[in-house]
Amino acid sequence: DKGFCASQNSVYYGYKLHAVCTTDGIFTDFDLTQASVQDIHYIKYIKHFYNIRRQRLSEY
Repeated sequence: DKGFCASQNSVYYGYKLHAVCTTDGIFTDFDLTQASVQDIHYIKYIKHFYNIRRQRLSEY
């Protein structure tokens, strides 16, 4: 499986780790997805699953 990063114009293979943490930096959940899963789709899932409305979601 492969994904594409438009901002860096590069292809990557494998998996991505998505982690959920508190504002204090404590991890509360994590998940692995295939490289082709777009981050925005996973963020929408997390927002729905955790009923997040106003918190800031960041990508590091």
